[in-house]
Amino acid sequence: MKKTGILMVSLLIATNLLAQPNFTIRNYSVAYGKKASYYNNEAGRLFKKGQYNASTLNAANALRLATKKGQISEAQGRLIDSYDRAVQENLNRIESLQTESATFVNDQTVTDRAVIVSIYKIMIDYNGILTTLPRSSFDPVKRKDPKLDLEIIDFKDDLKQASANLEEGKKEAAAWHYQQGRDLGRSSDLKTNKQAARHFRWAMAYVPSYEDSQSRYEKAKLLGTTRLGVVNFTTASQVSKYGDLGSIASDEFIAKMPGNYEFFEIVSRDQLDLIINEQELNISGLMDENSITEVGQLKGVNVLLVGKLSSASQDRQQGGGTETYLEEKEVEDGKEKYIDSGGKEKTRTKYKKVTAYVKFYHKSASGNVIGSFKLLDVKTGSITRAGALVGNYSWEHKWATYTGDKRALKSSTRSLVNKGPAEFPSRNQMVITANRELVENLVKKVKQYADQVGKL
Repeated sequence: MKKTGILMVSLLIATNLLAQPNFTIRNYSVAYGKKASYYNNEAGRLFKKGQYNASTLNAANALRLATKKGQISEAQGRLIDSYDRAVQENLNRIESLQTESATFVNDQTVTDRAVIVSIYKIMIDYNGILTTLPRSSFDPVKRKDPKLDLEIIDFKDDLKQASANLEEGKKEAAAWHYQQGRDLGRSSDLKTNKQAARHFRWAMAYVPSYEDSQSRYEKAKLLGTTRLGVVNFTTASQVSKYGDLGSIASDEFIAKMPGNYEFFEIVSRDQLDLIINEQELNISGLMDENSITEVGQLKGVNVLLVGKLSSASQDRQQGGGTETYLEEKEVEDGKEKYIDSGGKEKTRTKYKKVTAYVKFYHKSASGNVIGSFKLLDVKTGSITRAGALVGNYSWEHKWATYTGDKRALKSSTRSLVNKGPAEFPSRNQMVITANRELVENLVKKVKQYADQVGKL
């Protein structure tokens, strides 16, 4: 039998009958370039965990590499423990899966047939190793050892048939999902079209370019995508003195909002303005509870984001400089001669105390913007989500001045002296930065909604 390589194949088994197609076979290989002793140890470890196929694969590899009698004897023992058990369990599993997947039902049928393929492949993998070994590899090397007598079956034809059954199942699954998509695609409902798009995409997962699934997917996706329009935030008069924060907030939201959704997108500002102008919709009062039903006139948009910045503030504080703190230190002051206890003249470092008088200063500033938002369902005019928004900015600067000897300063004080004073941030910049944090909080809230509607 032809050697097929040292691979262990495992399969992710779908637990939901209508789950996303799940028939990908992942390859597992034994560690490369190890010695027979390593594979023997792995075979024993995996056998204890009940992983008989993996144990057999490692034991076969150990027997292939073993040169010492002890290693050969151990590899043979590992195979005696695991081989028959692995093959028998595999055949029992295959028989059960063949019964369950004899007739196509749904995705699970394909998954079951893929499992059958994976089981045959793993048996062919370790049988491929064993059949290339000389017969002497199966003879006892110690008097007490039993003969390694394995019934090695050629499963190549079985694998060929199982693979054909799998391919047929994939075609049947593609046809089934395609029909599901067509049936659902007759609806104009957004959610139903999203489900239709899912089925067309899954049809192509089974059989690439199946029928006209790609064009149907794109059409269903277009009809199943939630399209969000973003209106410039309105601003209270008190906020307006800091600039056009409403327009800044909406523009920054569009820039920062993730765009990697299958069924969620943001309508461009130019496109939204065109829609609003064409339909002569007055949206300036949409934050008013009595006006939100007007949004039902808006076409080409599913959800509208509106918001209001109700207040903005900033503050500056400066302190310190009123108290003086003494810092002192012993520092080197040249050399001096002295007579040691033995009467010899020597030289030593001379020290003196130096002092400095320090004043500490600090400045702090803060900005704050408060607002609120609503996500309005265009079809019903109802509020999908709403909440308060807050953005904050804070700034602090500390420094120091001194008189006296700089050598007396602590390292931390010297760092503050080197900093020197600094100018306060501008009042507008503090509020604009706080507004930026408000937008980041808004993105987090809207992203929760996008995660819900934009993915399957």
